[in-house]
Amino acid sequence: MSLPDEVLRTYQIAEHAIAKIKANQLAAFPPNYEIWFAYAAGFNPALNKKINEILRAGDHVDQAMLESIREEFFGAGSFEERVDEVGGKLSGKVSEIMQLINQAAGQTSGYSNELQDASKTLSNADDKDMVKPIVEKLITLTDEVEKSNRAMSTKLMDSEQEIASLKEALESVRYEAMTDQLTGLGNRKRFDRAMDEAMVTADASGEPFSLLVCDIDHFKKFNDTHGHQTGDQVLRLVASTIKASVKTSDIACRYGGEEFCVILPTTKESDAIEVANAIRQAVMGKELVKRSTGETLGRVTISIGVAELDGKDTIQSVIERADQCLYAAKRTGRNRVVGQTELPKLEDAA
Repeated sequence: MSLPDEVLRTYQIAEHAIAKIKANQLAAFPPNYEIWFAYAAGFNPALNKKINEILRAGDHVDQAMLESIREEFFGAGSFEERVDEVGGKLSGKVSEIMQLINQAAGQTSGYSNELQDASKTLSNADDKDMVKPIVEKLITLTDEVEKSNRAMSTKLMDSEQEIASLKEALESVRYEAMTDQLTGLGNRKRFDRAMDEAMVTADASGEPFSLLVCDIDHFKKFNDTHGHQTGDQVLRLVASTIKASVKTSDIACRYGGEEFCVILPTTKESDAIEVANAIRQAVMGKELVKRSTGETLGRVTISIGVAELDGKDTIQSVIERADQCLYAAKRTGRNRVVGQTELPKLEDAA
């Protein structure tokens, strides 16, 4: 079966959008794809002009540029608007189902009353001529109820599929809202929520958790020397290495800039330091190659601070203690891990 021309056209636009994403070495996250799809389709001449100016200057459209373009042409509230849109549709579909249920309840009640009336009439019937119309009426009523139930069953099945689809759309929007578009890790919003959840779990279970705060050494100098495109490559390399070095139950997020955080549930400081050193060594073991030229740019290192939750901690206090450990790691040579137990000795030595 041949596809409509408008469907084939969307395939062509999608291929063009993906090609642009690949050419600019960007992650194919939905917000990035949305911009390039609009560009490929020519929906917004001002958007195309903006991007074409960047491309004509010989530059790639990096993630920072793309986020600026998104804010200018798509609006900062797009996530919230999409949540409201999907949530509104979901609420409407639930209302429809409630109306169907109420309608069915009314029909069932009416049918029950008719049966009661028929029962009384039949009990007083003296001959078959009185029984026949009552039976015929009951058959007609039963047939109507069956038809109504079949129609309602079909509507409920359709509604179930629509709700499942809407739930997937809502989950997709939620994922985007909690994901850092450059690295694919959780973003600051995801980190804040995960810290809240970790505190609640720790209070309920009595089990501590540990927090790693990681920072790329000399990132600003590296970024200024080799450019933002390569700087983005470094951020993605570090992020992917962190993600590969922790368990699926651990929560890795980009805290901001070149700083990353990892929440390690039910993990003591000593074990967290082992995880931190594994991350540090894995990052140091990666050789960075500039994609555009193939030039070897050396190796990247990171410093990590480690703090374990104690009974008196707030979210802010455990973050501040991990930050202090990170600063100590930076101050004492970088490319190292400092835990809260070691911190007083380093402070005394300073």
